[in-house]
Amino acid sequence: MSNFLVEKIESIPEKLINILEVGAGNGRLTYFLKNTIVEKLKNKKIKYDAIDNFSWDNKMSGSLGTPYWIKRIFDVIEMSVDSIQINEFDIIISSWMPKNEDWTKYFRKNNTVKIFILI
Repeated sequence: MSNFLVEKIESIPEKLINILEVGAGNGRLTYFLKNTIVEKLKNKKIKYDAIDNFSWDNKMSGSLGTPYWIKRIFDVIEMSVDSIQINEFDIIISSWMPKNEDWTKYFRKNNTVKIFILI
């Protein structure tokens, strides 16, 4: 996926490229995608934001101690999808969308998003 994103970003005219990852969870995908994109596209201006509302965290925090490693090691902002200004982003990556939720309605009604990836 990182190679696909690099290829697509290369085709976007010179400007700041804003990437949003929603449902970023513990930030593992964020970490690898962001590092690969930034490394391969040093000549591009890229801003990569990752958000998650951590609603799933309440179920797991007792056994894994997740609040510490999610918020300290990986750079994931605690925020819900419906509070984001979608028109600020060129690329949106959506992963781990909970059952019976549809975040894509926010992305589909916006014409500034050039690439939308649903995992």
